Amino acid sequence: MVEENNQVRPGFIGVYIPGEVLFNPHISSTEKLLFGFINNLAKSGRRGCFASNRYLGNFTNQIPTKVSLSIKNLLDFKYITIKYIQKNNQTQETERQIFVDDTFHERYSKVVILINEIINSGNFVVLDNISKAFLQCKDGVFNEADGEGGLSEKIRGISKKDKQKEEVNKSSLSFFIKTKKDNEQEVQKDFVLPSKRIKNSEKQSSDDQNQNEENKKEKPPTVRGSVGAREKSYINECNTDLKETQAEKSKNNKKPSTTFVPETIKPFIAVWESNGFKVSHNGTNQFSYTVKALKNLITGNIFKDTEFPVKSYTLPDFISSVNRLKLSMSPDYYPLNKSYLEKITIHDFLYNPYSKSKSLFITMLSNEPKPVREKEIDYNPNITTLIIGKYKKEVLKGFEYEPTTPERSKFILAASKLSTFFEVNSKKVSGIAKDVNKQVDLLWLAIEQETKSMRTSIADITPGFFCSDLTFSRRLPAYLAANNYLKGEGNGQEHFSIYR
Repeated sequence: MVEENNQVRPGFIGVYIPGEVLFNPHISSTEKLLFGFINNLAKSGRRGCFASNRYLGNFTNQIPTKVSLSIKNLLDFKYITIKYIQKNNQTQETERQIFVDDTFHERYSKVVILINEIINSGNFVVLDNISKAFLQCKDGVFNEADGEGGLSEKIRGISKKDKQKEEVNKSSLSFFIKTKKDNEQEVQKDFVLPSKRIKNSEKQSSDDQNQNEENKKEKPPTVRGSVGAREKSYINECNTDLKETQAEKSKNNKKPSTTFVPETIKPFIAVWESNGFKVSHNGTNQFSYTVKALKNLITGNIFKDTEFPVKSYTLPDFISSVNRLKLSMSPDYYPLNKSYLEKITIHDFLYNPYSKSKSLFITMLSNEPKPVREKEIDYNPNITTLIIGKYKKEVLKGFEYEPTTPERSKFILAASKLSTFFEVNSKKVSGIAKDVNKQVDLLWLAIEQETKSMRTSIADITPGFFCSDLTFSRRLPAYLAANNYLKGEGNGQEHFSIYR
């Protein structure tokens, strides 16, 4: 979509997000996407990106106020610069021009280089300290290697002490990096192998072992891989705890047994199934909810503590409501979107506090489904097709488009008004009374001209512009009069018989 002629729609070439923006945790995903669009638009002309917040919000799915906040955040981190140029001295109107600040590459390059080293090493990045690093770069106080513990060394996980002990103890990166092995050790710290625990205890009592070296030498050598009595007892304890835990889980995950269905409930379920609606299998939680809801419907407790009258409902009431529900499934009746009705369960049909009506059962019991109005007859199908094509080409820039039922009605009305307008004024308009293509072009030019005069975006033009009374009472006559489409003398708008 294009706002003005010199701006190419960025969707055609894609969006590029540099690493200096991508790795910054202070910039949200939407703001990163917004930067990509601004970057594309800023490169398309000398005026930079002068798109409005509404126009940019179409790409990022944001309202204009949110776009304004996102632009402010990008400006704070010095990714962009903004200039305001005065367009009209009389009206004091200004134009905002957004440019990409190319200095951000140098400002954040050191952090990005270090992050790339981390990524290439196959480790995971801890974002808490990346956040600090980006804030330092923004303020221009990035401490890369100022002595021991400098940011560069912290990122790589290397300090002077670590360098001295590198061959003995390869520690994990403590500032940015937490390896998979570290995560596993934290999660499984309570499940350390017995052999390792024994070794740890032996290290702690190394002084006692040195005093008893002679006794150790007399003992027979231990076969590698053998398990001692202490290890066996510990393993047995772990296995016992594991079995108890598995038993508790199996109890919690146990499937519900089949639900008893009273004879008074079975006819309700049969009516539901006979109308083509699904019922969950007996033995599932959904089926137990259904039986419970039907019991409460019969006893009158289902609407207790709700806005609906508390009373018991009979099988004929249920049949009447379900039949109307089945009728509403027809395409000739509302609602138009029937995806929810196709999957509805009995208990949700009876009462669902989170739905709009809360009780579709009461709604159907009280009101018959409303029929969808008959399709509007199009007496000028060729003109309607041309108007839709013009809207698709000029406003949507050729994107695939299928008008909704209300939108199509507006296009049909526009075709009818356009045909009547030129038929009534056929003697006053030269050479276009029977040229349908020219008539549609003039209709669009009249709408476009007023849009430009009001300094609004073409993207804001809706199907309602084509059929509005304002278009045929003022926009189109004014355009024809101003561009010499009248026969005879004079160019006044009063020469037209205005169609209303």
